[in-house]
Amino acid sequence: AGATDGAAGGQDIEDDDRVQLNEELQQLLEVLEAPKVGRELSAAIWRPALGAAELVLSRRATGQPNGFVRDKRHYLHIEEAAFLVDRADLLLFVEREEEDDEEE
Repeated sequence: AGATDGAAGGQDIEDDDRVQLNEELQQLLEVLEAPKVGRELSAAIWRPALGAAELVLSRRATGQPNGFVRDKRHYLHIEEAAFLVDRADLLLFVEREEEDDEEE
């Protein structure tokens, strides 16, 4: 009975994650449809392993004089990314680190 309960509990977690993901995607869609976003907002992915934000969409020369280049990819330091997010010039996504504990 314990194994069945664990499997059902795992499904509930997956469903909760799916609902949260859908809500966040809806919020992102609303942000992307805002007038400023289409032409002026840049996007980056926070890479915890590097301690930097990878600039994946650069608008209005955001980040051009900032950050650094590694393997032909443009990264922003945490301070630069935080500044641009604060100014509403950067949409920052966070890459989740893989958790080995979940698989065991």
